[in-house]
Amino acid sequence: MKIDILGEVKKQLEEALSMQSGNDVLSKTLSALGDDHKAMLRLGKSYYEGVGITKNLDNAVRCFRVSAEHGNGEARYMLAACYEKGFGVDKDITKAQFWFEESAVKGYEPAKCILRERYNTMHCVSSEYSFDDAPKGEAKDFCDLVERCKKATLELVCGKTKRSINSSGTGFIIDGGLVITNHHVVFDSDSKQMNDYIATVSNDKAYELKLIAAHKHEDIAVLKFVGAKPTNATLKLGSSSNLKLAQQVFTIGNPMGKGLAYSSGSISNPSENYTNGKYQADTIRTDMTLYHGNSGGPLFDRSGTVIGMITFLPVHKNKAVMGWSFAVSSNTIKKQLEKIR
Repeated sequence: MKIDILGEVKKQLEEALSMQSGNDVLSKTLSALGDDHKAMLRLGKSYYEGVGITKNLDNAVRCFRVSAEHGNGEARYMLAACYEKGFGVDKDITKAQFWFEESAVKGYEPAKCILRERYNTMHCVSSEYSFDDAPKGEAKDFCDLVERCKKATLELVCGKTKRSINSSGTGFIIDGGLVITNHHVVFDSDSKQMNDYIATVSNDKAYELKLIAAHKHEDIAVLKFVGAKPTNATLKLGSSSNLKLAQQVFTIGNPMGKGLAYSSGSISNPSENYTNGKYQADTIRTDMTLYHGNSGGPLFDRSGTVIGMITFLPVHKNKAVMGWSFAVSSNTIKKQLEKIR
């Protein structure tokens, strides 16, 4: 059930006015409110700054929520700032980014600057919503974004059919119809090339691929379709130059060969030169728990741009270490693509 936040704030103001007779600020604000949600923003800022009224961050957040629900870009920005700093609400960076994005959707320039400078992304959500739905998680448009990304992500197997798999992993389609995956997905442990590369998508049809380039040390392989392609969907290969610590990311992969699945997390180290004897590349470390089969999957920022490719899990005493993983940076992938184009 939707909470009447406006009614609650009015009630609190009336109670405060009854105890502070003659308070001109309270009196004027209460009479101005009505359904004027710009007035709610002004009141929220007064509570936030303690100007003309006793500072009260809880009430500030309540006011910002009312105004934000009715589409005020500045109110959404102020609500994001409260979540980012833990003012009047529990600190929550995910919700902070959500509200910065919703503020940017309304054209509020300071929010756009925050997204570019602090979160290294631009807004990717633009849905209208009720406040009851918004802070609980992803906006509807983000779910749609993930579905679009999934259309250009492939299950890869090496073998004549899915019943005769020698290796399985993930791949993704970029502009020009090329498929990017890991070297270790298409080569065995002795670096011997495997054959019969098959890609499947959500319609479960099989499409043949052939290898056109491989780069062992960076763990990158490039393939292309033989004949028909499964989809016209492609993914944008972006820059990994300005990634931020704690930036939110997600991936779509084929864990354990069980089909495409979504995973999310944040960046633990934006740029880490990782060497493990076989591979040496600029990598992005994340806190996502992934599994065999996620290899070759695209690593996305929140706008759906590919910033890397999942490549391997750290191993300790012959066992994969859960809770962190590495991705080859998109800049490394671009450098290798330049060699074949």
